[in-house]
Amino acid sequence: MARWLVGKGYTDVAVLVGGRPAWERAGYPMAPVDPAAAERIVWQDVDLEADSSSASVGGDSFVPLLVGRHVLEGRELPLRREMTVVFVDMVESTPLLWRYPTEQVFGLVQAFMEVVVDAAVHHCGDVHDFQGDGALLYFEGPGEAVPAAFRMRDALAERRRRLAELPEARIALDSGPLVIGLVGTPVRRSLSFVGPSINIAARILKLAPPGGIIATESIVRHARTTDPDLAARFRPFSKRPRLKGVGEKSPLLFVASG
Repeated sequence: MARWLVGKGYTDVAVLVGGRPAWERAGYPMAPVDPAAAERIVWQDVDLEADSSSASVGGDSFVPLLVGRHVLEGRELPLRREMTVVFVDMVESTPLLWRYPTEQVFGLVQAFMEVVVDAAVHHCGDVHDFQGDGALLYFEGPGEAVPAAFRMRDALAERRRRLAELPEARIALDSGPLVIGLVGTPVRRSLSFVGPSINIAARILKLAPPGGIIATESIVRHARTTDPDLAARFRPFSKRPRLKGVGEKSPLLFVASG
């Protein structure tokens, strides 16, 4: 966000070391956002050629990508960036299709994804793609992704108390270089992310227990500096797995159980 503001011409911009959690721990004052004022915010982005991440369907405006905007704006694609990716999916969601009407299952997916999106946006991340009963999120780094993952897990647990049919979640994190570019043709194309971290996060996702968060060593090592209280919740995974296609280069893993 700071880079985006600088790119827009603002000169008095600073990054708060440690983010909002550090501000809170230091005891500095905070003030709540007025909900009435927040509801008056109108997102406007009519230049769809410059920002294909914004669109309008049935009169409802989509919020433009929060992280993607300053990552991509004014840059030639494809580009290479260090980023953190987070996979989240619903545990044992397939049996729901035989247990409930399809429309009800869709409602459960929507309730799940509302929580996921809220947690991602709250920590300056965004959703790259919704994939069936899961989603791929991306963040500038572990400093944003780790608290987002815990916020997501806790919020989903709270939602399940009021919506018992909602499945538990698994969450996986990894960081590394991503190549970001458009794939397809001018007729049908979309933004694509390619990098080892996406493959690793996707493969370790199923290793997380229901309600758990699994992360690579690099994520936890970074979190010990930015979010030591959250990093302390991780425990080494029982063994070093040999991930398909990765083999001996498979990373050490850490798990925070629900």
